Amino acid sequence: MLSRREMLFGSAAGLATLASGRTGFAKKRLLPHPENSGIKHVVVVTVENRSFDHLLGWLPGADGMQEGLIYGDSAGNQFETYALAPDYQGCLNVDPD
Repeated sequence: MLSRREMLFGSAAGLATLASGRTGFAKKRLLPHPENSGIKHVVVVTVENRSFDHLLGWLPGADGMQEGLIYGDSAGNQFETYALAPDYQGCLNVDPD
């Protein structure tokens, strides 16, 4: 059976080996410019009722329209859209403005 001291020593040696191995081979990878990324489309599929503004409305230049929209249900009832909380940032990102 391993003693507590042997266990701690072995754990420390293993962690030191892992840490030193990663720093020697780590390279900083730069992301390509968006035009050169090879990505043409991003498709977001959700199973919840979320609007464009919920998902991507925080992006600069996003042209989502929420104000003034009216939706009807199968019974003919009309529902206007309403603003989210004034401090809502979406996606937990900081406000890009």
